[in-house]
Amino acid sequence: MNTVISVDGEDGMVLAKRTGIRPGQESLALVLRGGWQGTRNGQAGEDTPRAIRGGPGGTLAVQLFESNVSQGAIRVERVNYSSADQHPQSTEVPVGRNILFTATGGNGECGGNGGHGQNGYNGTDGVGASKASDATDGTDGGMGGDAGQGSNGADGGPGGALHIIVRESNLHLLMAISCDVKGGQGGGPGCHGKAGVGGKGGIGGQGWQWEDIVGYKPFCTDSCIKRDDYVPKSTIGHVSSALTRAGSRANASSSAFRAQLGALTVRGDTLPQMMQQVAIRHNALRQSQRIEGGEACHCGGGSADRCAGCDVKPITKRFTRDPGLDGKDGKNGTEITTLLSAGQPGESGTVNIAVHGDSGSIQEYDSVWSLELVDFEVEDENGDGVFEPGEHVFIRRIRVRNSGGMPSPTCQIPVTLASNSDWFEKVPSGEGGVAFLPTSIPVGGTASTSGAIKVRIKERTLKGGRSLTPGCKFSAKDTLRIRADIPWLDRKMPCFEFSKEIDISYPCAFGDFQHLRTVAQGAVSVVHCEIQNSGHRPLGELDHLGQQRVVEIRTTIPLSFGRLIHDSEHQEVIRRLPSIRPRDAVSMEQQFYVLSTAQCHRKFWVTFEIYIESPLQDPTSDMLETVLVESQTIQIQVSNAYNPTPNAKMLLIMNPNTTKKQSRAIQLFVTGQLMMEVDICNVHENGGLLSLPKDDSEELCPITTAYHGKTVIVLDNEFSYFDAGIRTTSHLWDPQWLSDVATNGNSSLFIGSKDDGALRRIIRSSVFPVTVELDDVVKEVPRARTFASSHEFVDFIKQETQFGNAKVHISAISMKRSKWYRMGLDSARKQAKSLAAHLCGILPAQRFLVSFVLHQHDADEENLRGQPTKANGPPEDGHLVILTGVDHHRTILSTDMSISTGVSNHANNTIDQLSPFFKYSIIAALPLVSRLNWLWATDESNSVITKAMTLSVQRDIYNQIKTFATSEHKPLISITEEKELDPFLKIHLPCLVTLFGAERARQSIPPPKAILTVLHWTLACAASAKPHKRLEGLIQWKIEHCPSTVGITFPRSDYIDVDMQSDYPESLLDDIATVTETPKSFFQTGELSAGKIVPRTRFCMPSEWNDMVRDIAEWRGMLKKDMDIAREKRDRMLVDVKPPEIAELSVT
Repeated sequence: MNTVISVDGEDGMVLAKRTGIRPGQESLALVLRGGWQGTRNGQAGEDTPRAIRGGPGGTLAVQLFESNVSQGAIRVERVNYSSADQHPQSTEVPVGRNILFTATGGNGECGGNGGHGQNGYNGTDGVGASKASDATDGTDGGMGGDAGQGSNGADGGPGGALHIIVRESNLHLLMAISCDVKGGQGGGPGCHGKAGVGGKGGIGGQGWQWEDIVGYKPFCTDSCIKRDDYVPKSTIGHVSSALTRAGSRANASSSAFRAQLGALTVRGDTLPQMMQQVAIRHNALRQSQRIEGGEACHCGGGSADRCAGCDVKPITKRFTRDPGLDGKDGKNGTEITTLLSAGQPGESGTVNIAVHGDSGSIQEYDSVWSLELVDFEVEDENGDGVFEPGEHVFIRRIRVRNSGGMPSPTCQIPVTLASNSDWFEKVPSGEGGVAFLPTSIPVGGTASTSGAIKVRIKERTLKGGRSLTPGCKFSAKDTLRIRADIPWLDRKMPCFEFSKEIDISYPCAFGDFQHLRTVAQGAVSVVHCEIQNSGHRPLGELDHLGQQRVVEIRTTIPLSFGRLIHDSEHQEVIRRLPSIRPRDAVSMEQQFYVLSTAQCHRKFWVTFEIYIESPLQDPTSDMLETVLVESQTIQIQVSNAYNPTPNAKMLLIMNPNTTKKQSRAIQLFVTGQLMMEVDICNVHENGGLLSLPKDDSEELCPITTAYHGKTVIVLDNEFSYFDAGIRTTSHLWDPQWLSDVATNGNSSLFIGSKDDGALRRIIRSSVFPVTVELDDVVKEVPRARTFASSHEFVDFIKQETQFGNAKVHISAISMKRSKWYRMGLDSARKQAKSLAAHLCGILPAQRFLVSFVLHQHDADEENLRGQPTKANGPPEDGHLVILTGVDHHRTILSTDMSISTGVSNHANNTIDQLSPFFKYSIIAALPLVSRLNWLWATDESNSVITKAMTLSVQRDIYNQIKTFATSEHKPLISITEEKELDPFLKIHLPCLVTLFGAERARQSIPPPKAILTVLHWTLACAASAKPHKRLEGLIQWKIEHCPSTVGITFPRSDYIDVDMQSDYPESLLDDIATVTETPKSFFQTGELSAGKIVPRTRFCMPSEWNDMVRDIAEWRGMLKKDMDIAREKRDRMLVDVKPPEIAELSVT
C-alpha cells in the first residue's frame, strides 16, 4: 500500500468545465440555423469546438528522515511546492507503507464528435390521368444536410518537478519511495458527423386507356332495295361488290367493328378532333340514323351507297393518356474525409535526488539505487559434492548488481534463507545463518559477499513423505531461495529473486543386481551387486587422515527359506565395504543356500541395505551412528530340482511367474484324481528346455526326449528370461523338439498362450521342420526314400504307418521328361501341384509339403540334339521333393486362458483346485490310448472325470473322421478281405484301432456305459461321412466282431439324426460347455491347434521352401542367443558347494 503525495496537473476536461468553456449539456447533435424553413432540403450538422489541453504538473521538494515516533516509519518534511493542492508541512508514513511522489501532467481532453446532417424530405407523387385530363409529374426529393466537423484530441500536459533530499546515512530510506513525473496522456480523436441522405423523388401520376365510338359503317342486308330490272350475275349467289363483301363479313363477325389502327395518344383537349379524323379515315358516318325511302344501293343494282334497307355498325377506337414523370432523388450531403488525430502525450517532468554528505557535500542523481541478485553458489559441508539429509550447506559468493541511478546504501544489508521448505531450514543468525551485502556499490557495478549463509538440510523422517521406500534409490529435490531485508524498514528488498534447485541424495547407492529368479531346493546361489560412490571423496575404510566415512551393507534372508553364507551360515550378515574411490563403484557378492525343506514355488525376498556414517557423527564418540541410505529386495522363487522319474506320465513345464497355487492345483489334480505321476521343470531354473548334462561327455538333448507317449503341459505366460528380456515358454522351443514330441506319441498343451505370433510360428515350423534348402536336399535324401513314381511313395508311407514307424522325413520322386527337350518350370510346378492334390485325396490324415527341384545337366549340347544322357530311358530333369510332416493324429493344442484356481469342497478348505475348464483341457491333452484305457476300465459314467474323458474322446474321433471325409478319392475304401481292415484303420483312422485294441476290448466282458456312448458317437460320425458310405458298415462289422461288443447293436435310427454339419457339432459343444462351465466360444475361437494352422497337405514353390528354411534358422539363432545368455548367467550364479547339514536342522 502506498502513501501518495501529489502535485499533478488537471485534466483538460476538468479545465474546460471549470472555466465554463464547455456547456453543462452537450447532448445536441443538430443546431437549427436560420433560412432553412420552407425547403425540403436537410439541415447541416454542427461543427464541434476545439479540445482543451491538460494542465502542467506542479513542483514539490521534500526531505526524508527516519521517524522519531515509531521504528521502521518515515517522516517526510515539505520544503517547497507549487500546486493547486495544499499538503501538510510534515507527513508520518506508517511502518510497511511505501511513498509515491507524483507530479504528472493532466490528460488532454478528447476530441468532440461532429453533428450528423439531416436527411432530405421525399418528393410529392403526381395525380393520375383521366379521360378528360393528363397525369401530373412527381416532384424532386430534397438534398441531405452536410456532415458536421469533429475535432482532434488535445495534448497532455507536461510533467512537473520532484526534488528529494536525503542524508547519506539515510540512503536505505530511498527503497520505500517511487516517483512519477510522466506527462499527461493525449486525448482521443473525435469523429466527424455523417452526411444526410437525399430524399426520394415523387412518383409520376398513372396513365389512362379507354375505347370510344368514332362513327358508323353501313352494310347491306336482305332488306336492301333492288331495282326492278336487277338480275344477279352469278347463279351461285356470288356477290363481287366491296359493300356486299363487307356486309357478309359483318354478318359473320361480332356486332362491333374495330378500327385497324393502334391506340392513339391524347394530350390536352384534342380528343374531339382526333375522333373526327379517325371517322374520316374510315369513311364512317357520324350519325347512325336509317334512310327513309331512296333509291337502291349497289347490292340491288343501284348507284346509292346505301338504301333504306341497309344497316349500320359502330366503329370503336382505343385511346390513351401517358403517365406523369417521376421526380429526381435528392443528393446526399457532403461527407468530411479529413483524418482526426489523438493528442500528443505531455513531456515527462524531472526527478532530482540530492544526497547531503556528513562533510557538507551535495551529490545529485536522477533515480534511486536498485540492487539485483545475479547468482550465488552452494557448497556442501563435507566437500564431497553431495547434498545429503542431516548435513549443512553454505550459500557463498552472492553476487549483486546495482542497476539504479546512484550508489547503494552505506549500511549493511543482511541476507538470509527466504523461508523454511520441505528440506531446508534456517540456522540462527548467531550460528552462521546470515550474510551481509557489500556497501556503496557504484552505479552499474557488481560485487560479491565475503561471508556465507549456513542452511541445514532436514533429516529424513517418516513425516512429509521422506521415509525410505524399499526398492527405490533415495533422491529428492528442493529449491534454495534467499532474501535481503533493508535495515530500519525491516522489509524484503524487491527484485531480489534468484533460486537454485538442489538434488538431495546420499553419496552411496546400489547399482545393478544380478541373480537367478528361481533357485532349486538345496542349491547354493550367489547375488552380485554393485555399490556406487557418487561423491568427490572416497568412502569406506579410513584414509591416512582418518576422514573417510564408514559404509556397511546389511543382508537378510527369511529363516524358513535359506541361510546366508559368510564364514558360516546366518540369517543376517553385516559387512563393511573397503575404500571406494570418488565417482567409482565396487562389486560384492553374497552367497546363500536354499533349504531343501523350503516350500516349492513359494517366493521369498533377500534384503540388502546400505548404511553410511551419519554426517552428525561425534568424532569423539566410540559409538558409530549410521543412517539407512537405501534398501533393495530381490525376489527369488523356490523350484523343484528337475529330476525325471520313470513312472511319470506327464511333464509340467513352468516358469518364474507360475504361482504356488497354480502349480499345486495341477499336481493335486494329476496325482489325486487322474492317479498319475507328474514331473515338474522350471525353464528358468533349468536354463531352458535342454537337459543339464551330468558330465562333459553327455550329449545335450531336450528334456521332452524322455516322455515318449506321454503328456507335456506348458504354462506359456510371459516371464523375464534372465537378461534376454521378456519371453514366453513357446519362445524356448526348437521346432524340431516340438515335432519330435508329436511324432513320438506325446500330446502337448500350451496354456495361457499370448497371440503374439510366436506360438503359431513354432507350431507351423514343427509340423513342417524344413531345415535344408532345395538345392541341397536331394543330396541328403537316402536312396531308400528316392522313388520312381508317386505310387511307390504312397505304398512306402502306408507300410511305414502300418508298422508304426512313421517319422518326419524328406523323400524324393524322380521327374522324367518324355521328349528330347528339357522340362520347364511350368511343367515341374504342374507335376508338384498334381502330386499334392493326389496325396490330399489318398492320404488325408497325413500332411505333406510338396515342392520340386530342377537339375542342371553337364551334357547340355547333347540334350539339345535330342541324344539321351542315360541308356535306359529318358534323362532326369529334377525331383519332386516331399516333406512328410506331423500327421493329423498328433495333438498340439493351445488355449489363451491363464490357469485359474478355486477352493475345493474338501474338508481341508485350503486345498486349491483347478477350474473345470482346465481339468478338461488337461484330460483332453492325455494320449488317446490313456483316455480309452481309463474308459474301458471304469464303470462310473457319471463322474466329472469320466464325462470329460468321454467328451474329449468323442471330439478326437470326430476330428479324425472329419479329416478322413475331406478326401474325395472314391476308391479310398477298397477293402475286400477282413485282413485289410486293420491296416486301413491304422493308416486313416488310428483312433478306432486304439478303441478296439484295448486289452479290455479283447475280453468277453460287456463294455462300460462310457464306451457304448463312444461307439454310438463313432457310428454317427461315420454316417456323416457322405463320400465314403462304406465306413459306417466297416465300423458296424468291427463292433459285431469285437469280443467285448459281440451281440451289441446300434439301430441306425438312433444315431443317424445327430448334427454333424458344423466344424464342431452343437450337441458335442453344448455337452463340453456344460461339463467345463465355460462358454462355447472358448473352444471355437479360444483354442489354437496344429490342424488350424496347417490344415492339410499343400504345395509350395522352391522360393517359399527356402524362406521356411531361413525362418527356422533365424528362430534357432534367436533361441541359441537366449540360451547362451541364460546358461552363462546360470553357471555364474550357481555355486557348486554343499553347505553343512546343520543348516537344515536349524529351521524353525
